[in-house]
Amino acid sequence: MNILNDTNIPPNYYLTVGKMYADAKRWDLLAVALQKYLQREPANPRVWIDLAAVYVAMNQTDPSLNALKRAVEIGGEPVRDIVRKDPRFDAIRERAEFKQIIPPIQTSLPMNLPTTLPMF
Repeated sequence: MNILNDTNIPPNYYLTVGKMYADAKRWDLLAVALQKYLQREPANPRVWIDLAAVYVAMNQTDPSLNALKRAVEIGGEPVRDIVRKDPRFDAIRERAEFKQIIPPIQTSLPMNLPTTLPMF
């Protein structure tokens, strides 16, 4: 906690401490480490995604969705693609609020598909 409360260290140190908390499954302290990092480096969408995932692990849906919104604001469609594939968000993936931020990829097939395929 001394490191997390030190504002004179390089921001990446917060991530190093956060990794230790992640390994110990201390989601509450990991969230603090990621928040401290983002106070200093707010333009990192990957860390916003990680923070959102930590909130999901702590059953804090609203903060998770807010962090996801911020990640998308910074990183756009590439962030959406990452989150769509990230299993850490499975618990909230079906929520309307999640789908508003991370809409599913829509695939549309032609409606007039042939009933039989030609023989080659």
